Amino acid sequence: MSCTGNWNPWVSLFCTAVSEQCESLINNAQKLLLWLDESRHQLQARRWTGAIFNLLEDLIEWPVTTVSNTAIRYKVSQVNATRMINHLVEIGVLVEMTGGSYARRFGATYVMRTVEDI
Repeated sequence: MSCTGNWNPWVSLFCTAVSEQCESLINNAQKLLLWLDESRHQLQARRWTGAIFNLLEDLIEWPVTTVSNTAIRYKVSQVNATRMINHLVEIGVLVEMTGGSYARRFGATYVMRTVEDI
């Protein structure tokens, strides 16, 4: 290409790749926003209030949490952090990932899968 000075094919290929990547990012962002909206509605339908909404929104940025991290981040007791996580597990937003009873990690698997698709 550079020998002939015809950069058009390379520029076209590059622009196509950038365009397709942008489209993929936009589609996945829309999926995450829809997931977040549906999850909020589930919380509202159950009349759950408080920091659980903040935890839900933060799962988009950081989809893995623990009871201790939740308690510290949202300035709630361990009992309330456990309750928040259990509520999100109940509606399928979070899944327990460690299989143990100590130092358990919980993940928003939908968010993780969607991000992996990018």
